[in-house]
Amino acid sequence: MKSDSDLSKGKTHGGIKTDARGAPIIPEGVTVFFLTEIINKPAILKSGVSIGKLKDIAVKINGSTYPEAVYIVINRAWGHPDLWLPWQFVSQINERQTIVEINENLENYVTAHEEFVLLYENIMDKKIIDMEDREVEVVYDLQLVYTDGKIFLTHVDASQAGLLRRMHLGFLNKWLYGKKESPDLVPWHYVHIPTDLGSMSGRVRLNIQREKLKDIHPVDLADIIEELGHEEGAQIFESLDTEKAADTLEEIESRVQRQLIKTIRQERIKDIFKSMTSAQLADLLCILPIEESSRLMTNLDPEKAEKVRNILSQREETIAYLVTRTFLAFPGDMTVDDAYEAFRREAHDRDVIMYIYVVGEDNHLEGVIDIRELLKAEPEQLLKDIMAKNVISVEPDDAKDDVIDVFKRYLFRAIPVVDKQDRIIGIVRIKDLFIGQRSPIGSA
Repeated sequence: MKSDSDLSKGKTHGGIKTDARGAPIIPEGVTVFFLTEIINKPAILKSGVSIGKLKDIAVKINGSTYPEAVYIVINRAWGHPDLWLPWQFVSQINERQTIVEINENLENYVTAHEEFVLLYENIMDKKIIDMEDREVEVVYDLQLVYTDGKIFLTHVDASQAGLLRRMHLGFLNKWLYGKKESPDLVPWHYVHIPTDLGSMSGRVRLNIQREKLKDIHPVDLADIIEELGHEEGAQIFESLDTEKAADTLEEIESRVQRQLIKTIRQERIKDIFKSMTSAQLADLLCILPIEESSRLMTNLDPEKAEKVRNILSQREETIAYLVTRTFLAFPGDMTVDDAYEAFRREAHDRDVIMYIYVVGEDNHLEGVIDIRELLKAEPEQLLKDIMAKNVISVEPDDAKDDVIDVFKRYLFRAIPVVDKQDRIIGIVRIKDLFIGQRSPIGSA
């Protein structure tokens, strides 16, 4: 760990002090917030008159370690062009509003300044790739520092906390991480902007090799591989460890799955297949040509190969092969506060976490709670008092097409599977029913 004397050797870059490693030092009393917290908030004149909503912030990248804002972009209603107001007109900016002090005609400021980088349009949702192109993250948010009437871009947020904030679920971060800030921010000092960066293209690249970026979920990684070209996507996939590769391959769309299978080394395929369940393998093999599927089956040990054949033979008949048994089930007399604690302990290795199933004696299904309802409840309330009692469920012998109809009718993301005595035995997920297809409620 660096000592105070080490940190005192740092420099000042554009108004932001940095330590000896170049990372920003943010003193107490300085306002720190994230871009998603101020975007689309009202923009008003000091007199109180509304002029629109904050659409973006333009910064000058070149020549500054931590870019300083030079313009704000205001979106106006009724077809009026956006305003590009110089930063000196901003008298206050916070998570509620942006206050502008200007006495000139606003129509004088409708000219866009393309030589500057727009934080929201040009950087958000871009991919971060290290110098060796092996690790990938997505820019979900940007951290800003507001000091002495100026605003600086200091960090990129590529964490799950940033994703939650981007989805307007930032209130979960305090519960999950104990503070609003994300646990793994990348200092802007490490980031390089390529010249081809536009609103729909280009990538943010780290200008030094990072030993590790926070692991991202296989679903997110699958999305990234799908967006990249075949060669680039294959390189990233090859860099994954075997277990992550198996989970990611399951999430990738059928077209890209087929492309990857053709390029993966035979020994690598064997290792990946060992990490996949029989159901996962059946899902993968069923989208391949028969000749290719038969060839790949030779990579399986005889017992697993037989299980896969059985699943493939009955997959059109019932949903039994789709049932996952990793879900959250708590007793009805558990308090909401205790359920929070149990959720923290158990959710990381469960396939279904958007619903909590309330069970009684002998695992009898009594109700279901959407995780959003749990978050709204009072800590002392009992789960049985906030649960939905009329639970839509299916049985393992139900036909796949019939279960698909249930999903389309109710738009759930997962449905419990019960036996004849209404005892919950597992969950079927909408994503497993619509492999290679677009689900009726989007990404699940």
